[in-house]
Amino acid sequence: MRASFIHIADTHLGYEQYGVRERFNDFSRAFWDIMQEALDRQVDFVVIAGDLFNKRAIDAQTLIHAIEGLKRLKQHGIPVLAIEGNHDRSYYRDGISWLQFLCHQEYLMLLAPRMRDGAPQLTPWEPDTMLGSHVDLLNGRLRVYGLPWQGAATVRSMEGLAQALEAARDQEDADGVHYRLLMMHTGIEGIVPRIQGLPSMAQFQPLRSYVDYLALGHVHKPYEFDGWIYNPGSTETCGAEESAWEDRGYYFVEIDTDDPERIIDP
Repeated sequence: MRASFIHIADTHLGYEQYGVRERFNDFSRAFWDIMQEALDRQVDFVVIAGDLFNKRAIDAQTLIHAIEGLKRLKQHGIPVLAIEGNHDRSYYRDGISWLQFLCHQEYLMLLAPRMRDGAPQLTPWEPDTMLGSHVDLLNGRLRVYGLPWQGAATVRSMEGLAQALEAARDQEDADGVHYRLLMMHTGIEGIVPRIQGLPSMAQFQPLRSYVDYLALGHVHKPYEFDGWIYNPGSTETCGAEESAWEDRGYYFVEIDTDDPERIIDP
């Protein structure tokens, strides 16, 4: 079965760069343009790999702009799946983030697995709790996993996730899952030297056997590796160095769930 999706991250809605209100609007326009692209291309779903917002406490105008983009997809029945980035998390451990609010309003599905001893637990996403590691799409043939920002615990969480995916493989096959997409809000060490403390490429490799498309966010520079790791970069320029990073913003991806090794159009 052929399918298509758009992968974005790091939209940073609400960023009033340099204190200029027009820059605030630029970030929203970039997001709206991509949501319109999703409609024009009639994609099957959209994934947002963290940092939809620029900060945890947003103003009303930022929320309105987020809804203006997302409601277009909701009206046309296009699912949006998201994870929280480091900029999206609520201030307090028991607080509600604005992404959770958007999830409550059914503008997106926010993937947030329960953690046990530092390892994600693989359970279907439940709308009443807004918890769960994955959602199945395309009549169950495609499974989207999500692991939000883990900070210093990222490597440990990745190790636990690889073990959990290995244990779940037989059940996935029994469930008819043919394609696996994983969203993570983290980057790869060395892509941007000034960003420290990210996992190395070697630390991502245990996931390779269980993930067909790894949708990353966090690092604003676009990059891809080995036909399975993809990072679209930020949708709008957040700093001077980013102006030199071309082909940045989003991926439009066409896949064949019966041939996971083949990405038709990344």
